[in-house]
Amino acid sequence: MDIGAAAAELIGMEKAFFIHDRDITGDRWISQETFPDEGPTDYTRLFKTYHEAGYDGLMRSDHSPAMAGETDFDPAKGAMSSGYEIKGMLFDVGYLKGILLGIGVPYC
Repeated sequence: MDIGAAAAELIGMEKAFFIHDRDITGDRWISQETFPDEGPTDYTRLFKTYHEAGYDGLMRSDHSPAMAGETDFDPAKGAMSSGYEIKGMLFDVGYLKGILLGIGVPYC
């Protein structure tokens, strides 16, 4: 499935009200959420597609892996359980804002 094409179609039909960014490794049976720079999704291409399709709505990062020192961090897995620890979310938001800045897409 081409996520960008599906998103552009929904945006064009004015059916995309909210973009929820999350990336994983694995498949539909066994997966692990990743930081946006560790998963298979090309966020730069995807954000360009959203912008070119006319999307100007809400976007947010979700379920970021926990980082060392956070409550949900599991050193054996390098992963989290809840996905809402502060350091991981700050990394995600900063990374995604950096992509938007880099491709010249305004945000507020």
